[in-house]
This record gives sequence, C-alpha cells and structure tokens, in this order.
Amino acid sequence: MKYFLSWVQEFLPGPLPDVDHVVAALEQLGLSVAGLERTQTAFEGVVTAQVENVGNHPNAERLRLATVFDGSHRHQVVCGAVNLAKGQCVALAKIGARLPGEDGKSFVIETRKIRGIESCGMICSARELGLGQDAQGIMVLPQDWVLGRPMQSYIAPDAVIDLELPSNRWDLMSHLGLSRELAIYFWRASSKDHQLSNPVETRQKISISIAENALSACARYEGALLSGIKVGPSSWTVSHRLRALGYPTINNVVDATNYVMLELGQPLHAFDWAKIKGETIQVRWAQTGERLAALNGRSYELGPQDLVIADAERPVALAGIIGGEETKVVETTTDVLIECAWFARSHVRRRSKALGLSTESSQRFERETDVVLLGLAVNRTLEILKETPGVSVRATTSVFPNPPLPVRFELSPDLVSKTLGFSVSNEELFSLLTPLCEETEKFDSGRWLVTPKSWRSDLRLNEDIAEEALRYLGFEKISKHQDDSARIPAITNIPDELQWLEGEQGRSFKELTKARYYGDRLVELFLGDGFDEALNHSMVSGGQIEEICGPQWLANAVQLENPVSADMAFVRPSLSLGLYQNWLRNRRYGKGGTPMFLQELGYVHSWDSSWPSQAPMPGSALHWAAAAWGPFWPLHWKRQEENNFDFWQMTGTLEQSLRRIGAFVSRRKPANPMASWHPHFQIEFCCQGVDIGYVAQIATEESLDHRWDSPLIVAEVNLDRLESLLRGRASVRYAPVPGAELIRRDLSVIIEKSISWGKILKCVQKELGDLLEMAAPLDVYVAPKLGHSKKSVAFRVWLRPPNDAVRVDEINEWLARAGRRLKMDIAAEVRHG
Repeated sequence: MKYFLSWVQEFLPGPLPDVDHVVAALEQLGLSVAGLERTQTAFEGVVTAQVENVGNHPNAERLRLATVFDGSHRHQVVCGAVNLAKGQCVALAKIGARLPGEDGKSFVIETRKIRGIESCGMICSARELGLGQDAQGIMVLPQDWVLGRPMQSYIAPDAVIDLELPSNRWDLMSHLGLSRELAIYFWRASSKDHQLSNPVETRQKISISIAENALSACARYEGALLSGIKVGPSSWTVSHRLRALGYPTINNVVDATNYVMLELGQPLHAFDWAKIKGETIQVRWAQTGERLAALNGRSYELGPQDLVIADAERPVALAGIIGGEETKVVETTTDVLIECAWFARSHVRRRSKALGLSTESSQRFERETDVVLLGLAVNRTLEILKETPGVSVRATTSVFPNPPLPVRFELSPDLVSKTLGFSVSNEELFSLLTPLCEETEKFDSGRWLVTPKSWRSDLRLNEDIAEEALRYLGFEKISKHQDDSARIPAITNIPDELQWLEGEQGRSFKELTKARYYGDRLVELFLGDGFDEALNHSMVSGGQIEEICGPQWLANAVQLENPVSADMAFVRPSLSLGLYQNWLRNRRYGKGGTPMFLQELGYVHSWDSSWPSQAPMPGSALHWAAAAWGPFWPLHWKRQEENNFDFWQMTGTLEQSLRRIGAFVSRRKPANPMASWHPHFQIEFCCQGVDIGYVAQIATEESLDHRWDSPLIVAEVNLDRLESLLRGRASVRYAPVPGAELIRRDLSVIIEKSISWGKILKCVQKELGDLLEMAAPLDVYVAPKLGHSKKSVAFRVWLRPPNDAVRVDEINEWLARAGRRLKMDIAAEVRHG
C-alpha cells in the first residue's frame, strides 16, 4: 500500500524526521519498503488565478474561451476541459512558463492561435503539472488561495512510500494505522486519534435492519443521510491525494468515501437515496434468482450464500464487495446515504473468491476492519462533504446489537524477557503497552492484565507482546556475543512438568533443538532437490515391521496394550515403513509409474535395554528419511532417455547434504541390514566410527515386480545420534575463495580386487592433505595378464596449490608421494606411461 508522509504526519504527535530515517524505522519495524517516490515540483511560472468568464469558442464546438485573472492581469485562454466553470480558482501557466513533457523534457508555454483565437497561457490539469495521472479536467484549487501566488508556495515537496504489509497487520491499511506505528516507535505515544470528532446524531432516524441470521456476517451498520448535496469535483486536497496514490477522482461524494477509506482503513459506500425503494435498508441473505447490476458493468446472479444490502424491493449492493449500478451517485443526486458497516472477513473472502471479484473494499474486509471505528469514519466523511455549501445531515442510524467484549489476557513481564533472551525493564515494557492497550492493570510485578486496543486484534499471547517489544526497542538489543537463551515457543509452550529432564535420563533443550535443526536443514536441502515432505502416522502393523525391517526389529518394537486396530498395533521403529506404504498405496491405485520423491521428519521408537531403570523403557529418537522412485529428470527434446533415480544418486545426494550441515561421513557395509534391503545395494554411513544412517534399495516382492523398471530407494538418518557426535564442534567458518587454479592429473594403480575405492581415496587424502581438492575414479580394468586377483584402477585428482607460482617438478613430487603412500598402505603398484 502507498502512503503520503504528509498525510501520515497529520496524526503524529510531533514532526517526522527526514525520509531516510523514516524508511530505516519502517524496516526496523518489519515493514518492507517496496518503493519510495519523492514528489518534486517540475514546473516553473505557474500561478493561481480565477476564472472570470467562460464562453464557447467561435470556431470549435469542443473548445471554450475563458478570461482568467491572476490578481494583476487578465489573460485570454483557450481550454478544452469539460469541468471549467466561472469563479473557479485554477493553475495558470503564463507565457514563458515551463512544464514537464511526456518524454521527460520540459517545454515552454508560448502565445499561439488555436482555431483562429489567440491563447495567452494554459489552464493546467494535474497531469500537465506532473502532480498526478488525471488529464480529464483542470485542477480546481481552494478558493482561499491568494491569486497570483506561485503554485510552489502551496505544493510542498512530499514523499510517497510503498509498503509490503504482513497479512496479520490489517490495521496498517490506512494512513492512521501507519501513524500509530510511527508514533509508538519515535515517541512511545499514541497517534492523534482524538482529533476525529464523535459521530453526529439526529432525531430523525433511517429505517435500517439486520436480519437475525445475518448478524454473524454483519455485526454493525452505521448510516447518515445528507440533503442538499451538489455533486461535482472534489476539493484540491482530496483530489490531489487520491490522484497521487493512483485512485481516479469521480465526484466529491465517491471521492470522500475513498479518501476516508485510505485515511482510516474503513470502506464506505454512497447510495442515491432517491433510488432506494421504500426508503429502507435491509442487510439480509439474497434469495435464489435475485440479480445485481454492479458498478463494474457486470450482472451477478445471487443466491442464499450471498449477503446483500437491499431496499424494499431488490438488492442494491453486494455486502463488503461492490455497490450496484442502479443506486450510484450521479450528477443529479441531491440526497445521499453514507453506509459504513462491519462485515465478517470469512464471508467476504469466500464470496469474493467465488465470484472472482476483488475490490479495494473486499481486500480490507477480507483481512479485518475495526468495528469500533465505524462511527468516526461516518463522521469524517460528513466533515468532508459538509464543506459543500447547503449540505445538511437529515438523519442518522446505528445498528449494533451485540458489541464485542474487550479481549483481555494475562501478561508476565519475566516471560517476555525470557522469550526474547534479553532483559526488558517493567518501565520500558509499560511505555510500549500504553499506546497499544486500552488498559494495563498490574496485579504485581510479575503478573499484568492487558486489554489490547480494538485495532490490534493480533495481540493475544505473551509471545505477541515480546515480538512487539523487539520491533519497537530494536533488534540491536540482542547481543551478538550472548548465549542463545531465547525461548522457542513451539517447544517451550509445553508445560514444565512434561518437558525433557536435564541429566542422565533426558536431553537438554539445546540438544533437542539442535537435533531438530539438523533435521530441518536436511529437509530444506532435499526440498531443493525436488523431495516433497510427507507426514505419516506413527502406528504400524507387526506384519509391516517384519516385512520391511525383519523379525529382530519386530522383537524390539514397542507394542500398544490397547491398539485401535491390528494395523496400528505397534509404534514405528523406522520412518521407511511409512514412506514404503506411501509408494505401495500409489502403486495399488494405478500410480505405480508416477515418479515419487518423498521425505519425512519424525520420531521412531523401540525398546531400549540401556535405560537406567529397573523396568525396561521405550526409547525415542528423532529421524529423517527419504524415499525415491521413478525418473529424476523428465523426458526432454534434448534427452530422449529417462534417468531413473538410483541407489548411487541417493547415496551421493545424502552424503553431500550431510557434509553441508557439518557431518563428514564414511561408508561401510551394514552390520545388521533390514530384511527388505537388496543384498548388493546397501550402504551404512558412519561418523567418527558410529553408524548414523543408511541408503538401501528395497527388494520386496512388490518393488521387484517386472512391470516396474525403476528401483525404490530409501535413506534414513538418526538425528539424535548425529547431534551427539557433532556436539561441541565449532560452527562452519567461511574462508576466502582460493586464487590458485586447480591442477588436474590422472593416476593408475594395480591393486588386489578386494580393495575398495574408499581405501584408495583414504590413502591419497592422508598423504596430500589440503593439496587434494577432489578425487574420482575413471576406469577399472581386469585382464589375465594382471593376475587373477588383481585389477587396474585409473583415477583423477584435482590439486589446489598454495599459490600460483608452482613448478612442474613440485607437482610431480606430490604425485610421487601419493604413489609411495599407496604402495606402503595397500601394496599398490603405480602404473606409468
């Protein structure tokens, strides 16, 4: 939303600092500034003047001839504006004046003949002065502006700020709302809401009713009937601000409702009272078959799900969304009903989406509006319209059967400080709550009862107040060197008696959250690789455990005493059980050929014989798991063959992801494989010699079905075990990008067939250390001339020299060292040539 800073300033207790300081304050408050436009006057020689006479141009039907007086001289001007009238105060560009052009270049006003009549100047529109986009008519200035004064003396430089608003901060969709935010930030005070006068009341009342079954969708309805309205152009202030913010000016009545909406955030609507049948307004649900010809030129068929504003005969507006064409305000209108109501956001959002109709009003009602502000919004509209001579308030109405009770909740200042991780004094906190709350009652220093103001309906918890304190006090309050002592509500909202115990039989909060952190990082990394997140039930059947994991796992599984069904008799010992069922369910419902890439984060359970108590207890651990099936890359015109996601892709992806979270792992053959693992495609990952997870291909009867040509691959990581191994390790540190280029060389060795690539790599890493950037196998060759137990392995190394000035003999020496290490450790024979 866009805001005029000069408009916001009208509600502030003091003058705003410069624009750059305001932008910095808004960013601190969490309000992203999407755009900043500084308005400057780009014209010279334009003065205020009065139209003395207006006549028809003798040689052109659409042109008019005017005499304009600037306080000292009279000027004859040819003008084509339809809204030009005698007595108006206008902006006159005199001979020699300079105006901004369409191409960014200015042009000078000169005397010239238009259809044979000499024109000595130009009566300007907002667009011609660079003050807006409205070019349909001239700007009509206030009558109290002194004639002959330069326009720059009345139009000061200003700034328009465009903000990206959080979805929960509906109160900021107005200039008053932003002023409240800035008043608290700069002055710890309330904005000047008190300058809005109380609603006008009259003895005569309008017949307005809300149907009993519609009170949940329309809780309040305010209205005022004005007589003696002369529909015409708006005042300078209203029209200038609307145009500058991108809103068209229609007439003084409609412009007033739009102006108040932008100022206070409350949508309003104006009806031509003469077109309201029976002089009555009903808020009710539409009847089947009723129609509404809307202001956007479309006709809508309504039904019982649509809330309407209706007169005695038919709907005249769709509540909270759009008005009707038949009752709109036109030039001949003399009596106007100003409507201001509160509509439930759920209803407006649902109907707006169903109709595909979004308006300025619906966008505000969909978020929420302040039910307390309605009377002030009506009166503010009346203030603007009563500036027109002859206007009077004929009747008013207020229907508010069930005013909501104020929301109160108990606040603990100590809990606010604990949530933030730094101390907030009671005085500091109270100074913030005073402008945010209607009342703050202190029972004692540790227990307050607060009542948030109606426009801060999002404040309901201690954590909400902590967030406000952090925004207004500044994020710099958080020390860069302090310990991470802030609470995490998702974990610490658990009652104290149910939280994990510190000590031998439990885990601290830091350990618990750190394990979760590693899991969230893995989820984030695999999301980037196309793995969607799954959420499966933690209860499984014994048959599932035996089929996927094996009889030994079933023996150690935790069984429920009173299961809901046989299929939910055990607590899962592995996340792969749920992911396998996801794949199996898709296959059985005809989606077996569809690619599936899933991951899950959750707890697994099994009997833990090491539990230090007399009776055995079930142990729990946080795990992450993934399952992949089908082509990883879809068919493309450049790639005619699908590449199925296989065992080695999962191995490499998981290994790289673990490395990115600080876990450097090695591979080994699993000591206790699950029953469903393929005998040739299973790997166990180890960190510091302890197994933390695995990658395996599932080899059940269903997954090996000949109709499916893609393997089902699963992976799983024990995050609690990983956290305990990485505990105390230094955080990841970033080093500058090395300047020396990589040096690539190929080596070939003859070794025993039983020696794996991992042993070769370990030898090279051990010898070359930081010089070795990367190594990868190229080829394996077996031939009788090498020997029945021998094989030849060719591999490539990438070396990172310490500097650019490296000689060939130094590189050869590094390779020779690697060869000697291979010969010493694994009896490798280095091949030359």
